[in-house]
Amino acid sequence: MGGVERLLPIFKMADQNTINKVLALYGANLYNWPRFRLVWSDDQLEKRRGTFNEFYGAIFLRTLTGVQEVKKYPYIVGRWVIEMFVPPSMVDLDELPEANQGSYEPIYVFEDSKGNALPLSIRVAELVAEHAGLPVDRGKRRENIESQEAKEKEERISYNMDAAEVSHITNALHMREAIVRP
Repeated sequence: MGGVERLLPIFKMADQNTINKVLALYGANLYNWPRFRLVWSDDQLEKRRGTFNEFYGAIFLRTLTGVQEVKKYPYIVGRWVIEMFVPPSMVDLDELPEANQGSYEPIYVFEDSKGNALPLSIRVAELVAEHAGLPVDRGKRRENIESQEAKEKEERISYNMDAAEVSHITNALHMREAIVRP
């Protein structure tokens, strides 16, 4: 089995509706739209302002400047894409005139490093949503890491103390310094 095939049993495969339900658990924006969504790249269109060349088949007709509905992902063909909602303050409203309420932007494409399509996976969607979440407050993160390290240290000390008691008795029995009463 190749690399991807070997991992497939680990990641439960699912359909678009199931994954969108899972992604909805990661929150919504002020309009109650999900923060993350799974879409098919070929189905996504958007209105974009720019300069466009118009063709009739292979024949060039003219160049137009203005707003036109175009494929959102002309560079991603036939793939599942996880998008994240981006607020209007982070969107180029000159280029995307209809993004005054925000826009969904791609954060993960279900394909491998060679451009081969990958199957949909709930676990992969969860990992993407978890790692693409809200920015982490570095102070809080450091505090959490330090408290986790302190907790782990206490657990190691407790475990070692328990193990030392057992090993002391075991050692005494082994060295014939202790006896076992029937």
